[in-house]
Amino acid sequence: MLNENRTVHYSKGQVKDDHLYSVEISSNEDTLFITAFNLEKTQTLLMQIHGKQADRIIELFNANFDWIAYSLQVQEDGSKLTLLQP
Repeated sequence: MLNENRTVHYSKGQVKDDHLYSVEISSNEDTLFITAFNLEKTQTLLMQIHGKQADRIIELFNANFDWIAYSLQVQEDGSKLTLLQP
C-alpha cells in the first residue's frame, strides 16, 4: 500500500509490453515507491525499496526519475515489476 505522506517525483503514462501504464515514482523518509498502474486491466504493480538500497538506486540513476521509469520492465504475465540496472 502506498504511503499517504509521500512525495511524488514522477508521474507519467508509458507503454510497456504493449500495455498502457501510469508510472509513479515517489518516496517518504525511508522508502522509494515505484508503481505501475495498468490502465487497461486496472491492475497495480508496486515495488518498495527501503533504506540504503533506495538511496543507492537514486544514486545509480543520478536522481533521474525519467531514467528509472524507462528502466522498468513488466514480467510477461504482468505479475511483477522489475527495475533493470543502468
